[in-house]
Amino acid sequence: MSPSRRGRARARAAVAAGIAVLLGAGAMGALANALTVSSGHLDAKVTTTSLTTSTTSTTPGALTFSVTAPSPAVAGTAFDVTVQALVGGLPDATFTGQKCVTFSGPGNAPDGTAPTYPAQGTCAAGQSSVTFGVGGSATVPATLFRAQAVALTATSGTRTGTSGSIAVDSKGVTLSFGTCPKTHPKGTTQTYTLSVPNDDYDNPFTSAAGLTVNLSLTGADVANYRFVPNNTQARSLTVTTGPANNTFDVNAEGAKKNATLNGTTTATGFTAPTSCDLNGTT
Repeated sequence: MSPSRRGRARARAAVAAGIAVLLGAGAMGALANALTVSSGHLDAKVTTTSLTTSTTSTTPGALTFSVTAPSPAVAGTAFDVTVQALVGGLPDATFTGQKCVTFSGPGNAPDGTAPTYPAQGTCAAGQSSVTFGVGGSATVPATLFRAQAVALTATSGTRTGTSGSIAVDSKGVTLSFGTCPKTHPKGTTQTYTLSVPNDDYDNPFTSAAGLTVNLSLTGADVANYRFVPNNTQARSLTVTTGPANNTFDVNAEGAKKNATLNGTTTATGFTAPTSCDLNGTT
């Protein structure tokens, strides 16, 4: 082989090696179609393509929602619900913009008050217009009126998802000591009831954590009174149900038994009972 032919061969090999480094081994098949070599000269034709990264998931999987809501909630008080669109268990960034969503699960309150969700907008009756932002997530308000433990389901087309259990507490009310006796006979023990009426939606008292009421006896002749069986002039009562089980006993001893029964609570929405005068006999 003449020196000139060896030089041209080395040049062709160098060009091919350089392009292979730039494009990678996987592109060599395409390179073969673009490279034309003649005995007289080298003609290389290379097409440049820009490289992009896509965040769209191609993993097959069900289209679902993740629904997150706080617990406990309070009847009649709005709270935020976060609805996240998922595909194959991962955030679905393609589910954005205005969507029609149906919320279901919670029932009406005993007085008939129905749950409230985002407005219907341009959606069909019974649906809510919800705008999903970047990443396929939306946070919307909901208000439940039935005191119960319940899960909230969100559905849009074939996509659906359900929250964990939401403990909905009854709304706060005004407490009382019921029928408070004006006369407490000497040497007797009387049973008193801390009354917790139904709330504004006719829910019986319901609370996941319970309601603590601090009771105390005060007054000029308080030494003659004791809570039974504590044998003290102060105690706490934890309310977990309606009035029937919220009872406590007070014992009266000695003469001139004039004292006051008090109750206080720091629970949000609940008003403490009016003090009760315990007028004893001599």
